[in-house]
Amino acid sequence: MTFFARQEAARRRTRVLLVYYAAAVVLIVCAFYLASRAIVALVTESARDESREMSGRGRASIQVFAWDPLWLLVTAGVSAAVIGGGTLYRRASLAEGGAAVARSAGGREIVSGRADGFLERRLLNIVEEVALASGVPVPRVFVLEQEPGINAFAAGFSLHDAAVTVTRGALERLTR
Repeated sequence: MTFFARQEAARRRTRVLLVYYAAAVVLIVCAFYLASRAIVALVTESARDESREMSGRGRASIQVFAWDPLWLLVTAGVSAAVIGGGTLYRRASLAEGGAAVARSAGGREIVSGRADGFLERRLLNIVEEVALASGVPVPRVFVLEQEPGINAFAAGFSLHDAAVTVTRGALERLTR
């Protein structure tokens, strides 16, 4: 599979994840609606029962709560505001792109003139060579100091805000 075929497959998977996200939001709205209607129905019925007992008319059975489109709109609005607010907050915190993702994972940036030791200079050289060979801008490079395992990831919204992050274990155990 070529690079571009893999890229298109990743885009398709992203679209599927967005559909799952929308379905999850709908399910959350439904759950919030049902839970809030049940609570309101129980509280309202409990108040009615106390009123009936005080007036001497006896207890009535709890009614099944009825469909209320206005209540659905209110709960959908509240749910959408909370979910949308959280989404916007996270999106804003990652607006810097790949560097923000790398920093949030605990990465330390390796800057070309200030690389700490042979391993970091070698990593910078490899990243620069691969970027030049593929015709893309050189991404920012980060290292996860506290990670002994061999791992790495690339993050960013576009080629111009991309970052490559490598674990300390990968840096120490892998060769050119």
